[in-house]
Amino acid sequence: MATYYSTQYAEQAVGGITAFNSQFRSDPTLSHGRVRAKSASFTTASGLGAGTVFSIATMKSSDRILSCFFECGNIGASSATIDLGLYLVNSDGSLGTLVDVDAIVADLAVSSAVAWADVLAIGNRSQTLYEFAGASADTNLQYIIAGTTADAATDATGVINVLINYTSGD
Repeated sequence: MATYYSTQYAEQAVGGITAFNSQFRSDPTLSHGRVRAKSASFTTASGLGAGTVFSIATMKSSDRILSCFFECGNIGASSATIDLGLYLVNSDGSLGTLVDVDAIVADLAVSSAVAWADVLAIGNRSQTLYEFAGASADTNLQYIIAGTTADAATDATGVINVLINYTSGD
């Protein structure tokens, strides 16, 4: 019978089967980091076009996202979607250059009301922002998590709510 150890006990091997390592020290953001939250709310206008950006939160590249809750009213045209992605932060703290428009979540359908739900894929839980950005090591940058309308414009006013639970990389 195989024994499976989590990332609290050892580095993960292929297939997840590892040997216990009493000297292993897991990453503090996985083992004993404090869970924090970023919350954002927007009221949309009718007639927003594709490419409209909703700046949600500024976070450090070493922050680990645990969950991303999202809800909205029926704000979109029949094929409207929103992507959650990453932008760099300008020196004045404003939205900078796009890193990846759908790094966090792709194609959230908003053509009908979206009930409060965690939209982060299971395989993406506990990833750092630099991993979402496609980097293999900490970039030591700040990113803005933002929603971007994708396929179609909004055709109704409504509210978008987002809650991101994370552990800080500091």
